[in-house]
Amino acid sequence: KNKKSGLEDTCQRLQRDLEKMYIPQDMLRMETLTCRAYTRLSLCNQKKKVDEMERNVWEREKKLEYIMRENQRFNETIEYLKCDCTRLSAMYENSTEIEVMLINKLKVMKESLEVQWKENQDLVKHYSECDRVSLGKME
Repeated sequence: KNKKSGLEDTCQRLQRDLEKMYIPQDMLRMETLTCRAYTRLSLCNQKKKVDEMERNVWEREKKLEYIMRENQRFNETIEYLKCDCTRLSAMYENSTEIEVMLINKLKVMKESLEVQWKENQDLVKHYSECDRVSLGKME
């Protein structure tokens, strides 16, 4: 009987020890599940943030590409306009020289025409006199 009661006591003690060991394990399991759930939620939130940042980076990259293309187009247009301005300036300087030359030619032609006009008027006057004299002799 003593042996039986000693064994029963030992069994009960062992059972209590086992129960004491199971209680922390259960708590640890619950804590592990809670941590997993929190970690999963945290990872989901981080993924959303990373996705959002990637989308923002992609959008900004597209905007930058557009801006770079437009900038290149502006630079090409600026270069074209600079060349055009240089060409027009040269044409203006050339046209000014041509204008001065033409004005001088016009002055020379005008003076020549005035001299010829005067000579013509003198000839008309002279021939009119001659005609009058001839008419006077005929009468």
